[in-house]
Amino acid sequence: MKCNIFAFYLPIIGRNDYICTVELVGGNGLVVVSLLCGNYVKLSFSLCYIYKELLTFAANLQHHYKLIPTIMHRVFVFLMSLILLVLTSCTSPGSYTAMRTALDSINILNRTDQPFTAADVQPYVDYFENYGNSNDRMLAHYLLGRAYHEHGEAPMALQCYQQAADCADTTSTDCDYAQLCRVYSQMSVIFYDQSLYSQQLQHLRNTMKYAWIGKDTLSALLSYEQQSQIYKNIGYLDSAIVVAEEVARYYCQYGYSNYGAIALGRIIQTLINQGEYEKAKDYIRIYETESGLFDDNGNIQQGREAFYHVKGLWYLKENRLDSAEYWFRKELCDGKDFNNQNGGALGLAMLYEQRHVPDSSVKYYQYAYAMNDSMNAQKTTETIERMQSMYDYSHYQKEALDNAEKAHVANIRFIVLAALLVLLAAGAAYFVKRNRKRREEQNARYHVAIVERNKLQKEVESLNAKDYESVITQKEQEIALLNQTIERQSTTHHRVTASDRLSDFEKSQIVQVFLGKRTYHKEQAVPTGNEWKELVSQFREDMPSAYATMSSLSPLQLQVCVLLILGFEEGEIAYLRQTKPQVINTAKVRANQKLFLSNDSASLKGNLAGIITP
Repeated sequence: MKCNIFAFYLPIIGRNDYICTVELVGGNGLVVVSLLCGNYVKLSFSLCYIYKELLTFAANLQHHYKLIPTIMHRVFVFLMSLILLVLTSCTSPGSYTAMRTALDSINILNRTDQPFTAADVQPYVDYFENYGNSNDRMLAHYLLGRAYHEHGEAPMALQCYQQAADCADTTSTDCDYAQLCRVYSQMSVIFYDQSLYSQQLQHLRNTMKYAWIGKDTLSALLSYEQQSQIYKNIGYLDSAIVVAEEVARYYCQYGYSNYGAIALGRIIQTLINQGEYEKAKDYIRIYETESGLFDDNGNIQQGREAFYHVKGLWYLKENRLDSAEYWFRKELCDGKDFNNQNGGALGLAMLYEQRHVPDSSVKYYQYAYAMNDSMNAQKTTETIERMQSMYDYSHYQKEALDNAEKAHVANIRFIVLAALLVLLAAGAAYFVKRNRKRREEQNARYHVAIVERNKLQKEVESLNAKDYESVITQKEQEIALLNQTIERQSTTHHRVTASDRLSDFEKSQIVQVFLGKRTYHKEQAVPTGNEWKELVSQFREDMPSAYATMSSLSPLQLQVCVLLILGFEEGEIAYLRQTKPQVINTAKVRANQKLFLSNDSASLKGNLAGIITP
């Protein structure tokens, strides 16, 4: 019977949760787990990711519901079997499309400034590392970097951005240069936050380069405009002015006159500080009329109130103190942040100093200093947070390296131990096999000895039963008579028989056919396959003893030997066989080795004559 029913949630990409129901059945302790994670298989998540989620699920079972170890073990076994099912799945075009669609949905969240986390993006990074193209991998790493950046983890974000840039294949015709431009742009933002202006300038140049290649004109001009601010930050004021004026002309050329007015507005204070009041006046007019940042009452967009300080400063330099006071007080009234409070108070302090009202001047200087201290304290806090983030990253990185080193050492130990075990197993198997073979040889010798002993004993018994001395004498006399017969016949009968048979073979019709074809005329037909077979058959009939001696030869070697016996030369044999002389020579060497244990070809013909005429 059921003793409990409960549910868990397995996290899945797309910011949705899928319920996993677990039913504990009593009696035999069977655990029936129904996991609704079909999307994991359907979307072809990496095995490592699924394995991690399953282990998390198992841990939740044990932690939240205090399951007994036996049940926990059964659940874990079931989860492992589920992994085996996942192994049978494969990536299909449909799964790739689904993963790419889901990644694009996260990209939409990014572009609309909606929150998402690194955990949402990491599975896509894993997936596209295995199945995606260079653009897929670049986008996945970029979105992972955006997630880290939004959560204040600048070092991790920078690493992800660098990986995204490394994924880009700029040699490919379908490279997403617009996306690569955004990658370098975000890297420049991180360097700006760290006040690393040289690195920021380098990445802004890359941003502009790939924006032009990707035909993203506005992004290219925006990155160029930001370079003006970098020159201003590092004290290259002339370069800052030149770049701003040039980019403003480009903005107007490409139809972005409002952006051009904003670019000119950024250098107005620099022009005032350098005494170029007329140019500053023109740029103020352009900024107010063409930037699109002002309403009908002349109020600038919220967050840009620092312009009031710049305009008041221009009036102050022109000695138009009432207008200057108006704009400084407007900055104090509209700009509530520390920067605007500091700027407005500092402008009024300089104003009252120029009016020779020391009390008011001192009051506003003190207020400006207080706002400046608050602003510096805020910057210090942000700097400390960035330093803490970098420290945490370095600390985690060191831990990761230490863990990797420990894992490496453990792997080496495991490999060495495994190698030793293999060597020990191989040595043990060798000794067992050798001892077994030795015992088998001993047993074989033992049985052979028994058989020989029994045979000898029977012979002894047989001889004891007879008059063996007279028997031996009789057999020796018979052997002597046979030896005399063999000696008489070996010098006459055998030689005459062999010679006669060779003569019959040479006079046969098939041999005459071959003798007629030994010339090198092109019109002369070479022997057919049937003629070769007939030649060998005639040789076997007329020369049975020689044929039996050469029975171990291959067909080619046998044919070569027959023709050598008939007096053919090596070149003639090669012509009849329609092959190269080297092939015939090799056949002669091998035949000589098999028949006469000789490793050359020259002596084969003479050795064959010895067979025919012993």
